[in-house]
Amino acid sequence: MGADRTSNKNTRRRNSVESNESWPPISEPPNPGHSRCCRAGPSRVVSSGLRKGLPGAVATSRSEFSRRRIMERLRLDAEAVRCIYPGCSLNFVHSNTGSERKPYVLAYDFANPRKNFGRLLEAWSQVRREMPEYTLKVFGPTHPGSNTLRNDSLGVEHLGYVPEVNLPALYQQASLLAYPSLYEGFGLPILEALTCGTAVVASDIEVFRELFDGLVTFVNPLDTKSIADGIIRSLRGNSHKITVDIGDLSARFNYDHTAQQLLDLASQIK
Repeated sequence: MGADRTSNKNTRRRNSVESNESWPPISEPPNPGHSRCCRAGPSRVVSSGLRKGLPGAVATSRSEFSRRRIMERLRLDAEAVRCIYPGCSLNFVHSNTGSERKPYVLAYDFANPRKNFGRLLEAWSQVRREMPEYTLKVFGPTHPGSNTLRNDSLGVEHLGYVPEVNLPALYQQASLLAYPSLYEGFGLPILEALTCGTAVVASDIEVFRELFDGLVTFVNPLDTKSIADGIIRSLRGNSHKITVDIGDLSARFNYDHTAQQLLDLASQIK
């Protein structure tokens, strides 16, 4: 717990290849407004076994959406790709103690165009005109476009890298998490926020409908007004006070269950 997500290659990081959720899209998203971010990651990993005929080789994905994309991209049979949902660290599960909310919206950025941070900033300027008391706090690995400086004119504070051990409190005190990503394989920050009892405004994209339908406020990630309206509506409606059934979340996204599924899958590979 509290492992460095940005410098230690052996620990869980936001930008590590833990499963296909960390990979950029393996094919161009259908909407022309989306950024094309394609590299050989999944193709290289999967082709080393599946496309070279290694007996029993199976790829895993973090969502059914990603599973279908891998199958389409690599022309694989359904049996060759398995969906295994990840879990959420117990740090987040045990932190949901009802801390007082503070007037800030949380966001995540690590200089990847698919995170749609530019549109979020445009939307935030609209939010600030309506609700100037709120601040946008942005966390993620430090990079040239995201430093630890504060932009008071827009009410934006770049926190830089935040150790995992400190993230639960950051989520728990936030009024909501804004996550208008263009393309994801899962969306771990959404799960972490919900587990901390924090409301989420997220993109209305297929993978989030699969995983979080009924739990978040959906917005059009290509429309800054839609993003801004979703944030304002959530803040004014006090939806940040929602109570998420942690039991249901834990039952669906559970690392013990994830580990057991991986062990069962490994036992089937000859």
